[in-house]
Amino acid sequence: MDDKHYVPILVGTSRKKNLSSKVAKFVCHEVDRFGFESDCIHPIDHLEYAVTARAGQEIKKRTTWHTTMNRAAALIIVTPEYNHGYPGELKLMIDTLYEEYEGKPVLVFGVSDGRMGGARAVENILPVLAAIKMCYIKTDVYFSRVDKLLSDRGSFKSEKYKQRVEAALKKLEAIL
Repeated sequence: MDDKHYVPILVGTSRKKNLSSKVAKFVCHEVDRFGFESDCIHPIDHLEYAVTARAGQEIKKRTTWHTTMNRAAALIIVTPEYNHGYPGELKLMIDTLYEEYEGKPVLVFGVSDGRMGGARAVENILPVLAAIKMCYIKTDVYFSRVDKLLSDRGSFKSEKYKQRVEAALKKLEAIL
C-alpha cells in the first residue's frame, strides 16, 4: 500500500500490563480492516533517543520514529489518562520531532478506567498538537471503564467502540 494510506498508532504509555496497548491493538486491527496500513508504536522502543534528544545531546542517527512519521499520512494516538493528564513518555515522543508532523491529521483516542474515558488527557494534549502544527480531527472515541470493556481474551464486549473507531476513520479518510 502506498504511504498515502499509512497511519501509525502511537501508544501513549510504557507501563507494563497497560490497557492502552490492548486498545491500540484493537484500533490497529480496525485501521487495517478499514483499508489503511498501520503499526503500533510503543514509546519504550524510543525513549532513550527521546531523552537524549531533549537533553541536547548530539544525535548520530535518525530513529525509526523519524522514518515512521516521514512516511505517515496521519497519526493515531491512543493515550491513557494519568492524574488528569497524558503520560510524560508520550510528551517526550512528540517532542523529538517537529517538521515531520506539520500538516498531518491526528486522531486522539482516550483510555481510562474511569467514566470519562481519558477525556482530560485528550484535552491536555490538544495545545501540544496545535503547537507542532498537526491537524486534530475531533472525535468522540473515549474508552471509559476500559478494564470492564475487555473480555479475558482482550476483545471488546461492546460493538459501539468498533462503530466509533470506524466513524473516526471515515473522517480521516475524507481528509486524506
